[in-house]
Amino acid sequence: MSDIGPLNSPAATPYIPADSLRHSAGRAHPAAAQSTPDADRVELSEHARLLSRALDLPEIRIDLVQSVRAELASGEYETSQKLDDAAESLLRELDLFG
Repeated sequence: MSDIGPLNSPAATPYIPADSLRHSAGRAHPAAAQSTPDADRVELSEHARLLSRALDLPEIRIDLVQSVRAELASGEYETSQKLDDAAESLLRELDLFG
């Protein structure tokens, strides 16, 4: 359970509207000089980064996939040049190829 202290305690920070924090001369209001909490921040895991990249991939071209599957099944697709081209293309898409 949260421990909520009284509002009139010395640790309580008074409410000051944002537009009143600056004087007309441009200097900060004394209350604005009080310490402020750390800024919010977000840290993404490597898994989240990979998922984000996966979601950005283009849609699957079903017609091409079916065509390649048919060629693979018949033994017509597997040439060393096609395999090299496919591997290089995949590495480029994954940004692993220098």
